[in-house]
Amino acid sequence: MTSPIHALREAIRSQLQADPGVVALLRDTKIFADPPKHVAFPHIAFVSAVARENGTSSEDGHATDLALGIWCRGNGSGEGLQIADAVTVSLASVPASLSGHRLVNLLLLGVEPVVQKDGETWRVMMRLRAVTEVV
Repeated sequence: MTSPIHALREAIRSQLQADPGVVALLRDTKIFADPPKHVAFPHIAFVSAVARENGTSSEDGHATDLALGIWCRGNGSGEGLQIADAVTVSLASVPASLSGHRLVNLLLLGVEPVVQKDGETWRVMMRLRAVTEVV
């Protein structure tokens, strides 16, 4: 069985890479499974994920908390928040059929822009919660 974290990351990444609005704002398909060391700004990467058992007596399932980071530089938090808005719209179209799982729901829990120590780079954290069932 594929882990719910892996299945969700792949589905979300595929959805965002196929969304022309998100790709245009990123000026490319810079969406990574893990935060890269050196890449042009802006870009998106999965920052963290925690999956918890959330099944019923008849179905196996998981509740998974995910964090996406949007990094941008030079334009304040506005660019990152604009990308976060586009990502939010795109996430509504993530398919229910995942590798080994079925997506029951995907919720945006919060968006948090934070300036980094260099004073120029912003990270906009998007916190998500997904409920999935094992198929």
